[in-house]
Amino acid sequence: MDVDTPGNSQISSNQQKYKCIHQLFEAQVERNSNAIAVVFERESLTYR
Repeated sequence: MDVDTPGNSQISSNQQKYKCIHQLFEAQVERNSNAIAVVFERESLTYR
């Protein structure tokens, strides 16, 4: 099974299985550093 990720790249389930959450987070930061990471009420934070 493949998982679609932002940026139209695909990660196979075998590759994803061996990544820690902090590695997935770091990869997301590299791909989308200006994207909104979290929203709480009317506040939002980017990955920067």
